Amino acid sequence: MDTRFIGFIKYVIYLVVASRRQAIHGHGQPLEYVGGSEESRLATSSHKFWWKTTGRPLARMLEWASYPLPTRNSYLSFYSQHIIPEFGLFLPASDSSEPFEPSLASALPDQKIFPSYMTDDHTPIEFSCIFDDGGIPTIRFSVDPVRRQESSDGLAIGFFEDIARVMPSPAPQDLTWCRLCAEELTVARRDHKGPPLIKPRYPSQYFAGIELSKSNTTLKAYFLPEMSALITGVVKFDLITRVVKRISQDPSLYSTSGLQQAWGLLLEFFRSLPQNLAPSIEIVAVDCVPSSKNRLKVYVRTPLTTLSAVKQFMTLGFAVDSAEITETLEQASYFWRILFPGISDDEEPTVGGDRLRHPTSGLLFYYELRASSLYPLPKIYIPVRHLCKSDEEIIGAMEKLYRKMNNLEAMRNYGKLIRDAFDHRPLSTRTGIHTYITFAAKSSKVEITAYFNPECFRRG
Repeated sequence: MDTRFIGFIKYVIYLVVASRRQAIHGHGQPLEYVGGSEESRLATSSHKFWWKTTGRPLARMLEWASYPLPTRNSYLSFYSQHIIPEFGLFLPASDSSEPFEPSLASALPDQKIFPSYMTDDHTPIEFSCIFDDGGIPTIRFSVDPVRRQESSDGLAIGFFEDIARVMPSPAPQDLTWCRLCAEELTVARRDHKGPPLIKPRYPSQYFAGIELSKSNTTLKAYFLPEMSALITGVVKFDLITRVVKRISQDPSLYSTSGLQQAWGLLLEFFRSLPQNLAPSIEIVAVDCVPSSKNRLKVYVRTPLTTLSAVKQFMTLGFAVDSAEITETLEQASYFWRILFPGISDDEEPTVGGDRLRHPTSGLLFYYELRASSLYPLPKIYIPVRHLCKSDEEIIGAMEKLYRKMNNLEAMRNYGKLIRDAFDHRPLSTRTGIHTYITFAAKSSKVEITAYFNPECFRRG
C-alpha cells in the first residue's frame, strides 16, 4: 500500500481522536485569537473559560445522547467558532444579591458586565433535553448574544442573519417571521439615545435557540419586548397584536383566521384574571422556518405558584378542553405531587419567600399559535430551581415520572446524563442546574423537557 496513503489515514485518525478528546475532556486548545494586545489575551482566555464551563457540558450531553461522532464534531465546531464568541469577554460576575443589576469589572477600563436574563446567575446559555418515547434524548440550547447586545450599534436581525448563514444544516433558515418580530419587538440603542422613563428589569432583547437533531439543526428566535415597550411607550400586549396583524398579512399563508382567533382568546383570558394571577408578557418567539410551517409562541409569567393556577392557565380558565391538554395536565399534576406531596391544589410550595417571590419565580407558560389552528396549545414551565431542595431531588422526581410513563430507558439514563454533563459540584447541595421542567401539549403527545444552567458564575 502507498506509504503516503497510510500516512494520510494515520493523520485523519489523529485528527478524529484529538477532536474527540477536546470535545469530551476539553483537552487541547480551543479557538485561538491572533495578536498580542490585552484584548486579544482576554479573548483567548475568555474562549477557554466559555469552553470549560459550557462547551464541555454540551460535548458530554451529545455523547450521552449517542450522536454520531462526525455530527458531534460538526456541532461542537459550530459552537466553538460561532456561538462562544457571542458571549464576549469573560468578566467576573457581580456578588450583588440584586438580580439583573449590572456591575463594574476591572479587567477592561469602563467595561460593565452585561447581566443576561437567560439565567439567574447571568450565564448566557441554557441547555435543554427531550427524551422521546424510546428514551433517546435530543439536545438543544438557547443563547443570549451578549457581545452583540452590549454594542449600541447592533441590530437584532443582523445576529440572526449571521447565525443562519453558518448553521450546520443542509436546509436554509427562513427569517421572514424573525425579521418581522425583530422590527416590532426590539429597539437599536443607537436610535434611542435617551434612557427609558422606567428602568427595564433587564437589558437582553433577543435570544437564539438551536435544536440539534441527529441529522439537522433548527434555528429559533426569541424576543424580549421589555426594552421596546419602555422606550416606545407601547404596552407589550399591543406590541404582540401588531406582530399578529403583520403575520396575518403574510401572502404565503393560506389562512390566518386561526392565528387571530387564538390571540383573541388569549387576550380575553388574560383580561379576565384577578390581580393575583395577572400575567406579565416575557417573550415572543418564532421558528426560522417557512411561514406555512411556522408558529408564534407567547410566553407569560403569573406570580401565583399553585397547581390550580397551572390548570387554569393551561385551559384558559377551563374554556378550552382537548385530549392533548387533558393528558398534559395529568402528567404535570403527577410530577407536581411528587415534588410537593401533601399540599392542596390551592397551596404554594413551602419554600422561602425570597425564592417564591424571586423575579424569575412564579409559573411560566407559553402558548403556541398557528395559522391552521383556532386554539393555542399551552406549555407549563415549572421553576424547579426556586421550588425544590436540590438538583438530586429533581432527578429523583424525573426518574419516577419516566417510570410512571413506562419510559424505562429515560428513567435509567436521565440522572447519569445530568451527573456526567454537570460535574462541577455535588448535585445534592442545592438547586440551580435544573432551571425548569416543562410539559407541552402537542398535537399527538405530551412533550417533557428539562432545562439546565451550567452555572458559569456560580460553580460551588
